[in-house]
Amino acid sequence: MTGVHREPPSEKTRDKIRAFQLGRVTSEMTKIKLRNKLTGQKRTQEAKDNNSRAQTGKKLSVETRNKMSIAKKNTSEITRAKIRESIKKRGQKSVMCPHCNKEGKVMPMHRWHFDNCKLKN
Repeated sequence: MTGVHREPPSEKTRDKIRAFQLGRVTSEMTKIKLRNKLTGQKRTQEAKDNNSRAQTGKKLSVETRNKMSIAKKNTSEITRAKIRESIKKRGQKSVMCPHCNKEGKVMPMHRWHFDNCKLKN
């Protein structure tokens, strides 16, 4: 099953939507309903495969990569503290790659080292 490709809304349309939503108050009940509706939704394997095929080979423009870089660098100190606290709660441990002896946290090390290490023979 394929989805219908729609063009993103124009800047004029987005401005109209923002103006319509400006000052709009969402009730707590609506927020709870939305939160519960969007929580824990599982995607089917078919949906994952379709998304994977659509994104494979896609390159981000230099402008987009620069914007993402700036957004990442402009993270507030409060947000950074929350991220550090979250990592501490999860108890991520440091591990060492047997091929290059680099030490790091579990998830990134499994992504870039161990079986995927460029120094693996």
